[in-house]
Amino acid sequence: MSFTNYFKFIGVFKAYEMCLFNTRCKQNFDSDLFFSFERFKSDFINSVIDLCLILGIPHISKAEILEIKENTSLNKMKAIAKEGGNKYYPELGRNSHKLFRKGNVGDWKQYFIDSDLKLINRVIQLNPPLYVKIGYFLMFTLRRKFGL
Repeated sequence: MSFTNYFKFIGVFKAYEMCLFNTRCKQNFDSDLFFSFERFKSDFINSVIDLCLILGIPHISKAEILEIKENTSLNKMKAIAKEGGNKYYPELGRNSHKLFRKGNVGDWKQYFIDSDLKLINRVIQLNPPLYVKIGYFLMFTLRRKFGL
């Protein structure tokens, strides 16, 4: 399935779900508990230090942080997936590496046409069109409620 078709039939509803989840979390949890992809990309060491403090790990060495960075990089995870080691989508076998993005901040914009970007902006503002709310309810809420 092309990205455009995926977005129109599934992705927009997942985007709405993620926005609802993030909004609820931000209402109920301290903002210090939230980390962004951009922050990890621009300041990995301090992001890991802050995360460790939240987890109750008072000290972590720079060498340990660099080891974490190496072992959690997208390139490393793609390589593991190419070898068939991806446990999240085992049915894809060695093709599961295609699920990983490039890891560039802002790269997502190249996949959307203008009308999709406008829709995403409405979803982010929690003001999606009615069909998105109804589709989300049917695809996610009811399905989960009945265990389908």
